[in-house]
Amino acid sequence: MIQNVLTLETHTESLFADVTTGWYLPAVSALEYAGLLDGLTVNGMFLPNQPIQRQEMAVILANIAELYELDNVNKFAIAEFSDVTEAHHSTAIETAVRVGLLSPAGMSDGSFSPEGFATRAQAAMIQMRLLEALN
Repeated sequence: MIQNVLTLETHTESLFADVTTGWYLPAVSALEYAGLLDGLTVNGMFLPNQPIQRQEMAVILANIAELYELDNVNKFAIAEFSDVTEAHHSTAIETAVRVGLLSPAGMSDGSFSPEGFATRAQAAMIQMRLLEALN
């Protein structure tokens, strides 16, 4: 979905050993070649059939923020999420919140839930925020 929002050039091959064919190859390869999946590989694998964790989504969003040089719109310190540690891609989470792609409010209980999975509703909100940030 993000590949469509960013209108990235698609490719017919991927460096990931587990992304050689499939309906998702063009999107994954587009994100990969743009550097947006940096920091997400697991032993050279993308794991395309696994749900995406919220911390993994934050890594992609932080890479987008860097690539598109998005401005900070929120004053935010990662310590506001008590359940986020260095092991949870804390810098990426903080960046994604500061540029406005993720909400500083987090989940309904105020946590970030880094190992929780992103919902479709959250993905839709992220895409809307991304479109707003790029326009």
